[in-house]
Amino acid sequence: MQDRKNFTYVKKASGKEKNKLVWAVVFPVAVFFLSIIGISIFKNFGRILMAPLIGAMWIVGAACAIYMPSHRKDIIKETLTFIATYNATLLGLRELIGITSGVSSQMLMATFGQPLATASANTIPGYLQSMLYISAAMIPFGFLGMELKRIITFRRSANKKRTMEQLRSIRNAK
Repeated sequence: MQDRKNFTYVKKASGKEKNKLVWAVVFPVAVFFLSIIGISIFKNFGRILMAPLIGAMWIVGAACAIYMPSHRKDIIKETLTFIATYNATLLGLRELIGITSGVSSQMLMATFGQPLATASANTIPGYLQSMLYISAAMIPFGFLGMELKRIITFRRSANKKRTMEQLRSIRNAK
């Protein structure tokens, strides 16, 4: 045997633990870079509207995770999912607008084989732009409302639990 004074037991991480560790680092970093890419692609729209709303989602998610440690895993997962979905939705709608803006009414008439109004080719990108604007505001506000509701129900359930414990201690003291 070797001449050692301090023996230590070192447990190697299993594949499952390594996978969890990688996802705990990779997914938040990927979502962060997706946010940066989305903000830079949208230029002023991203800087003025997207960046503050994404920042608000990160801040509220972090504050809720700190305030409610029992819900921490769920809150972090939902925050990352909402931010990734927000960015992917806006980038996807931007690409769809770019694709459909090149469609002319003659192309649509040839596709359907019937005459169409010339304005109908402009209608599709208009609807997609409306969806982009609605999504840009409503997804973050939906997330913020969901977290606010979570805090309110958490406080109510904590108050009920505290009241029940006080009643039990009064009963037990008699």
